[in-house]
Amino acid sequence: MYANKYYSAGVSGFSIPALEHSVVMSYGRDNERHAYEMFLSRYSRNIRAMVVDTYDLYSAIENIVGNDLKDMIINDSGHTVVIRPDSGNPVATSTNTINKLMDKFGFYVNEKGYKVLPDYIRVIHGDGISYQSIQDIIFEMKAQKLSGDNIAFGMGSKLLDQLDRDNLSFAMKNCANVLNNKTVMHVRKDPKTDNNKRSKAGILSLIKDEHGNYKTLENMDYIHSKDLLETVFENGKIVKRYSLFDIRNKVNESL
Repeated sequence: MYANKYYSAGVSGFSIPALEHSVVMSYGRDNERHAYEMFLSRYSRNIRAMVVDTYDLYSAIENIVGNDLKDMIINDSGHTVVIRPDSGNPVATSTNTINKLMDKFGFYVNEKGYKVLPDYIRVIHGDGISYQSIQDIIFEMKAQKLSGDNIAFGMGSKLLDQLDRDNLSFAMKNCANVLNNKTVMHVRKDPKTDNNKRSKAGILSLIKDEHGNYKTLENMDYIHSKDLLETVFENGKIVKRYSLFDIRNKVNESL
């Protein structure tokens, strides 16, 4: 909503058909297979993600996905079912899921000597996923000669909710006061107990040096015409708008 309201985003993100726990639960424990069968039928000939750990992950893989619905998955030629475990230890759950699917559907060995599931079936793990857990999963997969092509990672709460200004060391602080339209008083936050929270002081400019690196300077230290900062928000009003397309282009240019 914010992307649409402030950045004229239109469609700012999209996904694939994905089965959710509440849908599986609504069928009842005894009808778990029917929930999966319904989902696969309704979203045939698509890339689609199917959560399979509402009750017993490994039983669902071995008895339902890898047995009852095996032919249905294989025969949907050219399209992919993405199996989603969503609980347990991220490393063990991810690798065990891949291995159990390989037991049921087979695998091939790529040119680098790593095992890959058939193209019609993959794995996505989103529970407990963080920068560290992704590394841990990939390292364990490498040790077991499992290709990274087998897995994708979902953005669960640790990636979605636990990225904030403290993670990125970013915060907006007052840096200068102008008194009587002429006297400039430099101000900053400077807690003795945490030097990382020391903010910049003064009327600031953003410039690019000769090496292409960004630097923050006081206006008096540099020619004002080279200041890259633009007024976007002033006195409670947005005075310059960027679209989400503009923002993404700026990021891509910097990369």
